[in-house]
Amino acid sequence: MITLSKHILFSFILCLLFSPLQGQTDPNKGFLKIKNDIFWDTQEGDPLYSQGGGIFSFKDPEDGQTKYFWYGAKYQESEKYRNDPSVTPERDNFVSVTCYVSTDLVNWTSHGDVLTLDELNKILSRRAGQDV
Repeated sequence: MITLSKHILFSFILCLLFSPLQGQTDPNKGFLKIKNDIFWDTQEGDPLYSQGGGIFSFKDPEDGQTKYFWYGAKYQESEKYRNDPSVTPERDNFVSVTCYVSTDLVNWTSHGDVLTLDELNKILSRRAGQDV
């Protein structure tokens, strides 16, 4: 009897310990897998460009639901590199900061550019004018 109780208790503790390792799940698909070392696309099938970005989790101001927001840079050379990663560009020419949104860290939707090079240049020009 003591052995059975210990076995049940041990099984319960293991379930508690390893349940956080299950990751994101979808009731229709089971576990969702994050694939590394590939070029990602949005849910709409468009290339996802977010070099050197960061992923943050907070409530979406539009619907109040907690989501993941991925911000990163897009460069002029991004499309060329995606088409042929064997060629490393000599330099990166900044185009914009992009924003992608997800509820599961696997499926992403583009929310467009949140900062473009033109907007950045205007901000920097105004600042330079104030410093004079």
